[in-house]
Amino acid sequence: MSGRSNSPHPIGDCPAGSASLPAESCSINRSASASMSSTHRLSASFAATPNRWLSSPYSSGRSVATSSPIGLSSFSQQSSSCSRNSSSDASSLSRHGCAVRWAVQYQCVGSHPFECAERTIASIGNRKAHKKKKSNQLCTMGLRYQLLAVVLLVLISLHYCNGYITTGLPQLIEHGRREKLLLLPSNLKFALSKTPSHQPIRKNGVFRFPDDFLFGAATAAYQIEGAWNEDGKGPSVWDTLTHDHPELVVERATGDRAADSYHLYTSDIESLATVGFDFYRFSIAWSRLLPRGDRSSLNVQAVEYYNRLIDELLANGIEPVVTMLHYDVPQYLQNLGGFASPLIVDYFREYADTLFQTFGDRVKLWITHNEPYDFCVEGYGTGKTGPLVYASGVGEYLCAHHVLLSHAAAYRLYSEKYRKNQNGLMGITLSGRYYYPATNATAQEAVDRAIEFQIGWFADPLFGEDGNYPAVMRNEIAKHSLLEGRTRSRLPTFTDTDRTLVRGSADFFAYNYYSSRLVELDSTDYDPLQTPSWQRDARIIQSVDPGWSRAKSSWLYVVPEGLRGILNWVRKRYHNPNVLITENGYSDDGQLDDTERIDYYARHLNAVLGALLEDGCNVVGFTAWSIIDNFEWLRGYSEKFGLFYVNFSDPLLQRIPKRSASFMARVISTRTIPTD
Repeated sequence: MSGRSNSPHPIGDCPAGSASLPAESCSINRSASASMSSTHRLSASFAATPNRWLSSPYSSGRSVATSSPIGLSSFSQQSSSCSRNSSSDASSLSRHGCAVRWAVQYQCVGSHPFECAERTIASIGNRKAHKKKKSNQLCTMGLRYQLLAVVLLVLISLHYCNGYITTGLPQLIEHGRREKLLLLPSNLKFALSKTPSHQPIRKNGVFRFPDDFLFGAATAAYQIEGAWNEDGKGPSVWDTLTHDHPELVVERATGDRAADSYHLYTSDIESLATVGFDFYRFSIAWSRLLPRGDRSSLNVQAVEYYNRLIDELLANGIEPVVTMLHYDVPQYLQNLGGFASPLIVDYFREYADTLFQTFGDRVKLWITHNEPYDFCVEGYGTGKTGPLVYASGVGEYLCAHHVLLSHAAAYRLYSEKYRKNQNGLMGITLSGRYYYPATNATAQEAVDRAIEFQIGWFADPLFGEDGNYPAVMRNEIAKHSLLEGRTRSRLPTFTDTDRTLVRGSADFFAYNYYSSRLVELDSTDYDPLQTPSWQRDARIIQSVDPGWSRAKSSWLYVVPEGLRGILNWVRKRYHNPNVLITENGYSDDGQLDDTERIDYYARHLNAVLGALLEDGCNVVGFTAWSIIDNFEWLRGYSEKFGLFYVNFSDPLLQRIPKRSASFMARVISTRTIPTD
């Protein structure tokens, strides 16, 4: 190893021409170079050249400038090696390297050794003090950070605690409450699952309803909910009708607000409880729950609303009876053809699946469709009501066909996937008039044809022997289609698989009754050049008895014996199924002293008692339409059906009981029909 420094000049020599260097430095180096230790010589050399680039053989040739912080750092990085080298028998060059680093580290270059020692001690002391100060600062900063962390943890805890209090705790309470509600027995399901009592029971000489006979009230989503575009609800065909064609509705009314039951549902439940009803039949707005018709658009806020409604009903001892579709098809699906398209069957199945999965733990009675006769004939045939599809003679039959297939799809899905655990029942609400012969000629043929074309159209595939449309319908429409030059019947055909799915897909017979008609056969020849229609296919002429009184609605003539007639027709044709009357009611101007409504109900309830106790019809329950005044479709708010009055110009929309509410409460509490 060379004993020379890597500096340009030998240690102890003053380079020629170095006038800037002190003379004494050179003389000291020359006189002491022989006797000084390697370290001293190197220190003296640094003293003689304080501003020169320094190089250490220990630094592997890396040059460091004394004025450079980077250079000092490089030397400092090797300080741990100095003690090892100075205490060993390593070469003097190694010791020189340590000395260089030591001198540079403690800024001793050019200083007297004693000054260097003092400076070194002071520097070490300062470093310790600095470290202590820095340590104290770090400690203080650490405490501050710890305090900040604690504050943050407290805030986070409070946030989650608040979230739990405002959300989690209510959900836990709601879950616990719901668990209790699930244990409540379904009296209506029990009544529909057995043969009702026909044993005449008298109280003070008056026939009374059996104890297991149940009473309820009904509404429909579009007619009462309002909130037509709130919380993610999508438009339905009735939103479209009232907004795009306001001239079709009396006073250009809409259901945008209606009775605002979306916000005032507790008032409706209070009204139901005041009367003492056993069940409440209401519909779910498909376009509120699934704005686009399928699960891709599931509206959580709608789920929360219907959950609250169902839970509150059960908490008040009122059973929910849910109608899946009451006229208000989502406009999104209507754009795809609605019930004129076979696509609707799968959409309806998915909708039903969502309902079962979401509400089926508490809902034990399901109605798939409401009044498909009116819905299809007026919505897809004549085009007079929503969805305003004019396709007379074809559209109504396509609609009815897909209604039945979608109903069967929902029923089979429930049976395969949910019935075992949820243990509910399902039906479809049919409607129609009872018919009386207008003349003696061909009287019974006219009556049978009218009822089969209206009620049998839907009931025969469900409750009949072969799961098909009535033979008279199939034959007449096929004949008329041939006369029109068509290659196939305007009435769709069920496949064998379809008939298997549809037949028996109802656990009870649900029926709405309001009025009756006189009927006679149309004796004129069928004209194939005229536009086909259900009315012309049926070949009947309807009329009314001038002796019948009429409600506010132009179509509602009071014929209570017609209800008894229908119940017996169903008993005879379909082997006496259990029947739930899902609607019956009377319209007026909305007066509180509604004596005509009371008379209507009294006479129809007497007809039910007669059918049950004298004729042996299996009637298990009666539903009043409606619990409150509401939006009455094309008649707007001009006709009122409610047991409770609603002033639609009042911002509060208070529910005020009419006299008929007290009447119905007495019927339920006494099981008899008051005569005073």
